[in-house]
Amino acid sequence: MIEMITIHIRAFSLARQVLDTGEFDIQIPEGSTVAFAKHKIIDENPSLEPYKDILIAVVNRKYVAQDTQMNDGDELAIFPPVSGGHGGDIVAIARDPIDVQEVISTMKGSQVGALVSFIGTVREFSKGRKVSGLEYHAYDEMACERLMQVVKEARNRWPKVIQLAAIQRIGELTIRDISIVIVATASHRDDGAFEAVRYMIDRIKEIVPVWKKEHYNDESGWVVGDHVPIPDNT
Repeated sequence: MIEMITIHIRAFSLARQVLDTGEFDIQIPEGSTVAFAKHKIIDENPSLEPYKDILIAVVNRKYVAQDTQMNDGDELAIFPPVSGGHGGDIVAIARDPIDVQEVISTMKGSQVGALVSFIGTVREFSKGRKVSGLEYHAYDEMACERLMQVVKEARNRWPKVIQLAAIQRIGELTIRDISIVIVATASHRDDGAFEAVRYMIDRIKEIVPVWKKEHYNDESGWVVGDHVPIPDNT
């Protein structure tokens, strides 16, 4: 007799919209892989078939290889590619408007001689189309973990930075609203603050599970990236 295990599925962004649900359980044979579970979900939900080649599967908030074996009680999250800590560092997924001045004031210290920031805002046009607003969705727990990973990576690359911040806004935003704030401080302008900020925004677009849904005058559409993260266990 084949033993069955239960895994908890969480769907985000385009996958959640297509499935019309964000969470459910499935049963698969003991010893099944991530690839098997993903195919089972698609087989049982044919509306996902057009997206099978872009869907990323994550186990217990870790990027894994497709041949990774699933265990009873595992959480499997599925989503399309992302659209685009150290003591004192600031990492957050924010549902309320980001107060940039408050963030900057918090990061000013007696040893800080340089402060570099990147502020992302909602623009009115995207690829030639007029945008009326947008929504940011996130896999909250994993997004926070990956933001902390990005901060750690930046700190390892530029150890002279004093403090780093990465704050991502989610929810419904309108034109000119602030969607993300990245800040780095250092003693001098040549101590890596510029480079750290550039690295962090690019890296966030690669591995942090946050998705953007743009609203136009007549319809809405998800912005899907093309970067597939490398499994964590490689």
